[in-house]
Amino acid sequence: MITREEYLQALEIVKLYRKQCLEDIGLSDDLLKGIDPDSLFREVSSRKLYQALKHREFFSLSDDYTVSEVASLVNDYGIKEIRKNRGFGGKLGLELQSIISGMQPI
Repeated sequence: MITREEYLQALEIVKLYRKQCLEDIGLSDDLLKGIDPDSLFREVSSRKLYQALKHREFFSLSDDYTVSEVASLVNDYGIKEIRKNRGFGGKLGLELQSIISGMQPI
């Protein structure tokens, strides 16, 4: 049986790993907490993420998509399905999830 202390220790490791991954892609939790849903997705995301989504068949990204529009497309298609695509299971998948979950409430 896993004790509460073991659970909290594992949770702390997960938080540190998430922070490390976000730093690797040049994002921070503070930046992601206040993303304006009306800002352009290409200005918020890394170039690698933007290009990867732009070249996927489930997105027809233009330069004018906002973060909220991309979030809507991601929610329609499903983040789990997107993460199954090559290259989205690691840092790109984490970045996409972080941007979507970091939007300010409308």
